[in-house]
Amino acid sequence: MKANLTEAELNVYIRDFDSEVFQQRCENVRLLAATVARLYGVGCDIIQNTSYKNMAEANSKNPLAVEAVYRAGEKLGMRLEESLIRGGTDGARLAEHDIAAPNLFTGGHNLHSLKEWVAPDAMEHAAALMLGIIQEFAG
Repeated sequence: MKANLTEAELNVYIRDFDSEVFQQRCENVRLLAATVARLYGVGCDIIQNTSYKNMAEANSKNPLAVEAVYRAGEKLGMRLEESLIRGGTDGARLAEHDIAAPNLFTGGHNLHSLKEWVAPDAMEHAAALMLGIIQEFAG
């Protein structure tokens, strides 16, 4: 938030795994802004930008990519787990065009921090999984 005696600017970042809940959260912010504007008798401009879309939607519309991950993992004897995470800006950009791009663990920990590190064994497994996924599509 930035403010002075005559104006204020507030940036709100809204994220949700569910598109309908996301839209409701956006509407709640619009209602809050309108309420503040009425309460203080001031104007209020709302600018909404979407930084990236939920990748799960694109993945569910085109399940081939996720299926290939599991098939490749099975062939390699890997026990793969699915979990909800935030992140994957590149994949989210692809999701804007309904291109599936599942996020895959690559062995890193404390991502985007000063103490980020990678486990070589996990990175080796991730590389093997990538090659297996490529082989799934190469047929």
